Amino acid sequence: MDRLVREMLEQRGFQLDEPVTAEGEDPEILKQYEAAHEIARLAEAGEADPGDVADAIDGFRALYEYLIEDRAAP
Repeated sequence: MDRLVREMLEQRGFQLDEPVTAEGEDPEILKQYEAAHEIARLAEAGEADPGDVADAIDGFRALYEYLIEDRAAP
């Protein structure tokens, strides 16, 4: 989910690796992605709480729905 949502964000012009540029993007979208991404990273390392993983899945799902409904690909 992390990789898919990241690719979708990048295809829609979000610059996730450039913090200065990213500040001009929709800050709530980027904050939600970063939070879910961090939990995904921790889960891969075996360090995430199951409740946090569920929150990350919900966050990724919400971002996915936002991207397919409100920010169609170019």
